[in-house]
Amino acid sequence: MTLVTKGATDILSADMTNSIISYIEEVLNKKRTGRRDKITMRVPDAMEARFLQLSQGSGASVFEVTRTDYDESGEPLRLTVTVYPGDRTSFILDIGDVPGRSSRSGELVDSSNSSPNDMSTWTAE
Repeated sequence: MTLVTKGATDILSADMTNSIISYIEEVLNKKRTGRRDKITMRVPDAMEARFLQLSQGSGASVFEVTRTDYDESGEPLRLTVTVYPGDRTSFILDIGDVPGRSSRSGELVDSSNSSPNDMSTWTAE
């Protein structure tokens, strides 16, 4: 809750033209230095099944991606939880210098850290 006492209460009305990470770095003077993605496959709840148009009882699964960004002191900066339908999602994890890293049409590319030194990118097709 320390971010709330340092100004994060204004985040809903702030100009987010760039990104939430830019806001945190510029306004709160916190720099993201790392992130952890946890990818879990699980059974969807009823609301997720309806929203993602998954047939109840079909055995369809969802991927839940829990992302935590950290600052230079190891404190969490941001937590996002995203749910993808398991029947039409794949994840591609590139580590290091991999040819053909540009996204193709229809891919979601994680570009929240556009630093050229960023060694990993994942895409969801």
